[in-house]
Amino acid sequence: SPENLWRETLSLYPNNTRALNSLALLMSEGGEPAQARELYERVLSRRPDDEVALANLGALYARDDVPFFDAQRAQALLKKSASLGAPSAVTFFNLGFLSQRGSRWLEAEGWYRKALEIAPKDVPSMNNLGIALLGLERLPEAEHWFRRALEVDPSHESAARNLRLVRRVLSGTRD
Repeated sequence: SPENLWRETLSLYPNNTRALNSLALLMSEGGEPAQARELYERVLSRRPDDEVALANLGALYARDDVPFFDAQRAQALLKKSASLGAPSAVTFFNLGFLSQRGSRWLEAEGWYRKALEIAPKDVPSMNNLGIALLGLERLPEAEHWFRRALEVDPSHESAARNLRLVRRVLSGTRD
């Protein structure tokens, strides 16, 4: 299994950054977020500017299903990751999501737009950009992004639901 491969690599090379980051990701996705956090922290203790560990640990702290949820820590880690090299669309999406959770709609809009510059067909970023624009009361723009999301993925239920909502509001009807 991939987990065994990375554990074996770490038994031979205990400080192998790629193995630590990869195993941490597997732990995070496998329902063991506390172990993932420990592994990412281990990477960062040796390499404080490791973009992968910063971004993934930030995303982990941003999850409200973990006992150590910490939006401020998540944002600090994600912003540091974004300031280094070439950040990923996921980093910008997670920053947007944190801003959106805090009802900082304009900030969220900016992060989602940055995510879409890197990954122009990222449906979750399109949908969440639409939500941020709803929060800013820019309904025609929100409608545009929900429509775009559905053009890329017609089965995206959240975008379809959001598009119906914004169209009802724009038409002045209530349901």
